[in-house]
Amino acid sequence: MEINQITLRNLTKRYGDKIAVNISDLSIQPHTFTCIVGKSGCGKTTLLRLLAGLERPDANHIADSMAANPSDIAVNNVGPRGESPAVSISKANNIDYPESNTENKIASGITGLPAKTAPVFQEPRLMPWLTVKENIMFSLKGNGNALRPAQTKVTKSSAAQNQNNSGLKQQTRNKAGDRPLLSSPASQPVTDCAEEQEDRCAQLLRELELTDAASLYPAQLSGGMAQRVSLGRTLFYDPDLILMDEPFSALDYFTRRNLQDMVLRLFRNQPKTILFVTHDVEEALLLGDRLLVMENGAIKADLPVPFPFPRNAADSEIQKMRRQILELLA
Repeated sequence: MEINQITLRNLTKRYGDKIAVNISDLSIQPHTFTCIVGKSGCGKTTLLRLLAGLERPDANHIADSMAANPSDIAVNNVGPRGESPAVSISKANNIDYPESNTENKIASGITGLPAKTAPVFQEPRLMPWLTVKENIMFSLKGNGNALRPAQTKVTKSSAAQNQNNSGLKQQTRNKAGDRPLLSSPASQPVTDCAEEQEDRCAQLLRELELTDAASLYPAQLSGGMAQRVSLGRTLFYDPDLILMDEPFSALDYFTRRNLQDMVLRLFRNQPKTILFVTHDVEEALLLGDRLLVMENGAIKADLPVPFPFPRNAADSEIQKMRRQILELLA
């Protein structure tokens, strides 16, 4: 599927008298890694929330969208302020707000949003009743309803029988058969496709170095492990656009560097369009191929990051660019 560039024109968001976002013209090319830096309160997180559909632009609409159908909504990560899970709408190129009055919709200037978008926030926001593996596969049965742990075990034959009996819920069990994986009103019996999903999850567990922790629960994980699970959940959902809001800010230096390397490796293996917000200029220069400096809701500078990978923070050219950006932020 062809992914279009994302274009923002005349996009504004105000909170009372304060202008949080005021972007006149910005384009994001597909399969690029764009880092956004700026002081606290400059609008970085609000911009991501607008793109994720967690906030409305002042115009109350994102251009050319279609009305949401609940059956087309896929569960993604939970919002940073306790909202219901963020969703992406698979039948439209842009996000719509189902509760909006269609007659009052005015184009805000955001176009080209891909069908599947996933936010990754500072906190992992894992489901405490699910294991690591189940959290990663959380979006598998997403249909707009929260998933609940299954209460009973079923076999393929019994699931098939249930399918023929109206009113009976179907449940999905994991490949080993020792306990159900996830269940929801839309659950289906285990199929070859489900086995492929199991294989995908196993591969992600290996890449994220979580194989030995697959059966653990969030309360048993370190901060770095929990953030890896959150990243795995996003990658399993396989979005076209990933919005990362300071995902490593609460981690120690060594864990943060490990996760930075992991994100770069995963990005090279499976390119995505990534917008990555950070306060750490050095982090932005190590990860991004483009760097946006925000100030008072606007884009103050738009800079290419031309250094080849792998990058070394001690490199003289990187340090020179770091000083230039810090001067812009001063």
